[in-house]
Amino acid sequence: MAHHQPTAYSIRAIGSNRGAPRIWLEGRVPASAGFAPQSHYRIQVQTENKRIILRLDPNGDRKVSQKESGGKIAPVIDINSKAMLSVFDGLDRIRVWAIEGGLCIEPIATDVRIAQRLARLREKMANGQPLSVGSISHGGGVLSKAIHDGIASAGVASRLVFANDIRDDLLTQSSEYNSSWDKQTIMLHAPMQELAFDHNFMATLPACDVLEGGIPCSGASLASRGKLGTDCAEAHPAVGHLIVAFLAIVASVNPSVLLLENVPLWQNASSMGLLRHQLRDLGYVVHERIVHSGEWNCLEARSRLALTAATLGI
Repeated sequence: MAHHQPTAYSIRAIGSNRGAPRIWLEGRVPASAGFAPQSHYRIQVQTENKRIILRLDPNGDRKVSQKESGGKIAPVIDINSKAMLSVFDGLDRIRVWAIEGGLCIEPIATDVRIAQRLARLREKMANGQPLSVGSISHGGGVLSKAIHDGIASAGVASRLVFANDIRDDLLTQSSEYNSSWDKQTIMLHAPMQELAFDHNFMATLPACDVLEGGIPCSGASLASRGKLGTDCAEAHPAVGHLIVAFLAIVASVNPSVLLLENVPLWQNASSMGLLRHQLRDLGYVVHERIVHSGEWNCLEARSRLALTAATLGI
């Protein structure tokens, strides 16, 4: 069905009726696919793909019902079967997309992504495969190396699969001297916002288990805001909007865990609000903490916001 022009797309809740799950489709969505009242159709349950396909068929064993509202007759499809809907056990929402002559019912994209990253992580841990790490706003790779060393101290291997930064010199320096790099690490020398929306290239990047980064803090720092005369982090013309690109990259590489650092003031920035809530909607549990360098035996007095986001179910 993916090769046909869709006629509708709808996110629906899975209801219940008489102790069984229920999916109720009414009106424009089934009508757009040609499912008129009294027309016949058949249902195919694809258990392995967690998908239900409805196809119009004059010889089908099911008939489209109808409902009158406001003087208009609307088609109704009512699937109320524990056996049939068991492919969606544990879910509370599904997506329906329609093409001419057919309806496809599947888990919503967010639930698919959650399942994919959990399965990928479980398989790697079970088989002793290295976890893949991606780095955005890599700089000299301090956070990348810390993650690499920290995971290794727990007896788990990891490898840096890609590193992105706007500065070629920093990437070159890190690639030569940072032990988190290997010969296969992909160097991504580009502005984050250009990389994020290069859909053809992003499609070639591997999914990663851990995505880390330090989104530039220039917009949030008091010094920068005073110099530029801006009243919020997002008004910085060069970096204030980068949360948009970062979230696009998250959606593309679908990490199991994220780690970010920034200045403490960023915790109250609009960008942080966008990040916090969008990560929630992508299926992550977000944790935030202000860490102080003195707690880690560092000579320099510095405080930073540390954010970790872990997939639901980890």
